[in-house]
Amino acid sequence: MKIQPDYATESARARPLHIAMLYTPLVTACGAERQFLEEVRSLRVIGHAVSALTFRLRPEALFEDASDEGITVLPQRWGWLGELWALRAALRRLRPDVLVSHTSPELTWLATRGAGVPYVQYHNSPPFYIGVEANPYMATRRYRRVFPQVREWAAGNAELATQSAPGWTKRIEGELRTFLKHRALRAARAVVAPSQRTMRELRLLHGVEATVVRGCLPSELLERAARPSEAAAPPKPLVLSVCRLEAVKRVDLLLRAFALVLKVVPDAKLVVAGTGTESGPLATLAADLGLGAAVRFTGYVPDAELAALLEAADVFAAPAMADFNIAPYEALARGCKVVWTTEMETDAAIETSGRVFVAPPEASSIWCTFTHSFSSRSSRRTAAPASAACRTWSRRAARSTRICGREAG
Repeated sequence: MKIQPDYATESARARPLHIAMLYTPLVTACGAERQFLEEVRSLRVIGHAVSALTFRLRPEALFEDASDEGITVLPQRWGWLGELWALRAALRRLRPDVLVSHTSPELTWLATRGAGVPYVQYHNSPPFYIGVEANPYMATRRYRRVFPQVREWAAGNAELATQSAPGWTKRIEGELRTFLKHRALRAARAVVAPSQRTMRELRLLHGVEATVVRGCLPSELLERAARPSEAAAPPKPLVLSVCRLEAVKRVDLLLRAFALVLKVVPDAKLVVAGTGTESGPLATLAADLGLGAAVRFTGYVPDAELAALLEAADVFAAPAMADFNIAPYEALARGCKVVWTTEMETDAAIETSGRVFVAPPEASSIWCTFTHSFSSRSSRRTAAPASAACRTWSRRAARSTRICGREAG
């Protein structure tokens, strides 16, 4: 999916800032990386000098854009200690007004000690979260003490309790990282989170008050969506999923739900776009469920083809274990209806727009939600909800400017 610059409609009223921004490693094209790149671009558009920093950069992390966006790849020698000194040296050389760190709170805190550079720390997912890898903090005393209070906050939290206990080496490493992360979040001039859930968990764990900032849409996309589409409703209900094929995206749950959908809507179709470690197991599961030609796995889909898929789709499926997700907002802006789970957090005006259908992350609930969403097929190409305008990259950049300007001053 190509990232398009969002030419800000809101100019920053504060003085132009020199902002250093860190994301490391920058090696995959996922949501957190997308937010970093778009924030770099949007802040530059409204007049700030932005120095983008990382320790590892792969071309695929830049999506389909051949430009490296002026990202500086810092030297990565002697492991973690080498990264610490390289970041400190970069900050001394650049002398930015503020450092905005999208990753690595422990590294950020240590590198800024005595450097005279205030920092804003992003926390892009809930602390209690299962990702591609096991949560390295879950076995620590601080997290174990708080976990009973948050276990029921999201369906995915219960799965954290099933993680196998790490060995002593990993436990000691986890305790050290948790200590450093705690100090880093407490020392940050501001902490930014994508959801109220993340904000509440950070408050319990670290006693910090995070600011919720969300942005995920180019303004141009909303302008195009405001003009009614002439696309006809598909002759058969078509469900589309676009994501990395990893366990956290719950495509297996989508397949199980769709098997139930076919029993009552036998002409429905499902297209799954994306690649990942679960590609093989998901294809096997689809065969075991007898989905046959009703499901098509496309693999990676380039920009032009993805736009056509979204135009053809009736419903966009987003059952991921996530509190914030860019893809379903883009689908909404292009005229699709969206099915997501109760874990997804959004504004009430968007959730009650008639275009969003919410279900618990269970196959028996999701298939009912799909069939309900099919019944409103005649209105599928209405404009995006007006409240989606608060989700543009330019709005996000304006909000970030206020945060950075306050902390730099």
